[in-house]
Amino acid sequence: MKNDVINAIRTIEAACFDVPWSLTAIIAGTSNPDAIFLSEEIEGETVGFLLGTSLSGDYEILRIAVLPEFQRAGVAYKLMTAFIEKCRETDDTGSIYLEVRSSNTAAIKLYEKCSFVKRGFRERYYGDDDAIIMRLEL
Repeated sequence: MKNDVINAIRTIEAACFDVPWSLTAIIAGTSNPDAIFLSEEIEGETVGFLLGTSLSGDYEILRIAVLPEFQRAGVAYKLMTAFIEKCRETDDTGSIYLEVRSSNTAAIKLYEKCSFVKRGFRERYYGDDDAIIMRLEL
């Protein structure tokens, strides 16, 4: 992965998360042979990314983030639909999973808009918040 993309991911991580992924985690995640990495650019600037992985016929979204000034502009939806389409092109019989903070109502609405359904719950998964497990059947 190019350094400018890695740097863009680091910038987005720092802007979006209280505990951003480390450089090591970003490099490991994006260089994994099973990784599915998508990014969205506006006027030559990477403003959002999605990192997923393939797991024996199923898929998992590990991280999705959009710079705050571009949130609620359709960037995350575009990344999600592109990821879903890519998974369907590869294998239309599996599922896509993700975990989301129970307090992240905007993300939950996005996932529901993309036809994900709530399938489970992990109490205090994030320490200060619970996780909702969501799934989309391909």
